[in-house]
Amino acid sequence: MNLQNLKNRIYEDQKTKLMTSLKEGEAVDSSIFSEKEIELFKEELDIVEFVEYIDVDIDDVDAYEAKLNEREDDYQEDDCDCEPHESSKECQCPQEYIDFEPMEEGGEEWDLEFAIEDQSAYHEGIQTYLAIKTALFAEDYEVYDLPAVREDKDTEIEVRIDEVMAKVIFRRAKGKVTKKKKCAPGMKLAGRRCLPQTGTQKAKMKKLGIKLKRAKKAMGSAKKKKAARIGKITKKRIKGRNRSLAGLEN
Repeated sequence: MNLQNLKNRIYEDQKTKLMTSLKEGEAVDSSIFSEKEIELFKEELDIVEFVEYIDVDIDDVDAYEAKLNEREDDYQEDDCDCEPHESSKECQCPQEYIDFEPMEEGGEEWDLEFAIEDQSAYHEGIQTYLAIKTALFAEDYEVYDLPAVREDKDTEIEVRIDEVMAKVIFRRAKGKVTKKKKCAPGMKLAGRRCLPQTGTQKAKMKKLGIKLKRAKKAMGSAKKKKAARIGKITKKRIKGRNRSLAGLEN
């Protein structure tokens, strides 16, 4: 380890201790960091600790997150400190994303679909899934292996895909779907700004290998029976209908 790396490590250790003190409301030692740095750390903590519970059903997490991050022109001024002249490569605002907070008591029941994006997580198999099931307070889980290839719509040529190995649905997981904030991949939080990470910082980031894709409120047995009953009635109604378009005028 060279001198600069050692300095960075000591800095990060001291910053972690100070952030813990701020989080717990304890007095902080201002002899190591300046007042300006401490104010920046407080702003970082506000973003890191931001949690908002969501009551709506969510089908497409990616689309919902994209909608969350559609901002008005004044978003830059209100929610982060990026300057107008700075490009997105130099500075970005923290993004909102969807997460799930497990709760054994007081939560709601959700069916959560995760994509397995890391081969080691996939090959560990049942041990990984059982551990996640326990952590989510879920009743059961289902694993669906995904094809290793897909057909390109334009060329109709099969293309190998390795980024997603399977999807796992955890049934009736207990907890609440939340909205949080973080920096985009390759960026690090600095006050209310997301700045580019160095190569060393990127190497330290551990890939989780499992990503939330969909979240639906779990239906109880009564709701399932009602949905099935309505489905049967609908099928009976349309069964005898004339599906021909003959006789219709433009």
